[in-house]
Amino acid sequence: MRGDSYQLQGQGGGVVINADETATGKFRSMLVLASGDVSIESASVVDTSGAPISASLGVLAAGTVFNGVFTMGFITGASSQAICYYE
Repeated sequence: MRGDSYQLQGQGGGVVINADETATGKFRSMLVLASGDVSIESASVVDTSGAPISASLGVLAAGTVFNGVFTMGFITGASSQAICYYE
């Protein structure tokens, strides 16, 4: 595994998600290209029953970057779009 700088620059590649699409994989960051309601899920953080933790980040404006480790990204809203960058 390369260092954080390499990962945060998106050099591991990424996947574009459009309105109402879901991306799954091991992601390090998400860049919102067109404003939308963003949700994420992390398989590495679980609740007491062992279920993955999900979080709604709300409506994020274009240009917003979310960094962290997550396994699912979802965006909703007309014309919304984001890129999820792999770990």
